[in-house]
Order: sequence, then C-alpha cells, then structure tokens
Amino acid sequence: MGKNERDFQREWLEELDATIDGLLKLRATRSDEYPRLAKTHYSVHGGMPTTITVKYEIETSKGPIDAFTLATQCIHEWQSFINSKCEGSDFSNAP
Repeated sequence: MGKNERDFQREWLEELDATIDGLLKLRATRSDEYPRLAKTHYSVHGGMPTTITVKYEIETSKGPIDAFTLATQCIHEWQSFINSKCEGSDFSNAP
C-alpha cells in the first residue's frame, strides 16, 4: 500500500468520524442513561476491493454498549410496538 493510499484512507476515516460526531451533537438525549459516543474502532483491509470496517461503542450510565447491538435492539422494540398498535401488521418476519 503506497503512502498516497494510506493518506487517503486516513483522511477518509477522519472525515467520517467528524461527520458522525457532528450528527450525534444535533439532538439532545431523551435517555436517562446519558449515552455518548465513547470509542470508534477502524480497520482497513487492503486488497481488491479495499474493505473498511467501523465499529462504534456507546458509553452509558449502565456501561458500554456496541452501537450495532443497540440499533438491533431498537428495531426489535419498534417492531413490537407497531405490532401491538397496528391491527393486521406483522413485522415478525421482517429482516
């Protein structure tokens, strides 16, 4: 991997991190667990095509939680809520 490609990847990851950090600051929290972005893990795998993996950790008053795990739990909660409120709706088979 050449110096130029490494510089490009580093700059791209820094811009991605800054963008996400800005999005997280747009809204005040409604949670009593005081969530905040705690850690960001990047992994770049060279080859064709290059793969970039990003993992976020959210810190809460109850301890850290993986952002993907949190998002998955939120989807399941919304599915349960919609099923309980909307007659005839069935999201149980949704991906």
